[in-house]
Amino acid sequence: SILLFNKYLKAKKMNTNDKIAQDAYSLVGGHPLYLMAIAESWDGKQQIADVFQNLLTNTLGTLKLYCEYLLSEDLGTIIRGPMLRTILRAISEHDQGLSYSELSKKISNPINKLPRYVKPLIGADLIEQKEGKFVIRDKILQEYLKIEAKELF
Repeated sequence: SILLFNKYLKAKKMNTNDKIAQDAYSLVGGHPLYLMAIAESWDGKQQIADVFQNLLTNTLGTLKLYCEYLLSEDLGTIIRGPMLRTILRAISEHDQGLSYSELSKKISNPINKLPRYVKPLIGADLIEQKEGKFVIRDKILQEYLKIEAKELF
C-alpha cells in the first residue's frame, strides 16, 4: 500500500515520501481507492490528516461522494432506510461498537425490534458483529458517519 501511494506520487511528478504514505495508510488502511484519493489530493504541503478531512467533508470530496453513493445504493431501496441510517450513525460514534442493549438505548428503540433493522445492515456488509457488538465494517464509512452525526446534533 505504501508502494502504491508512492507510485501514484511519482506519476504526479512528486517526490515519494514513505512517512506521508505511512500516515495515509494509518488513516485509511490499505484500500487502494482511499489511498489514491489522498495521493491525488495531496499537494505536497498539507498535512495528510487535513487532506483526509477535506475528502470526507468537502461537497465534492472523493471520499464523501463515495460514502454517499455507498449508502444510497445499500439503503436506497430499503423501506426502513432512515432508521437504518440512524443506527449506522449511532454505531459509528463508538469505535468498539455497540451491543444490542447499548444500541437500543442509544436510538430509543425496543431491543426486540432491532433484529429487523440490523439484518439488512449485515446483509449489505455495512456492519458486522464482533464479540457481541455491532461495528461499522468500513473505516472510511465510519468516519463519514461520525461527521454526519456531529452535524446533525
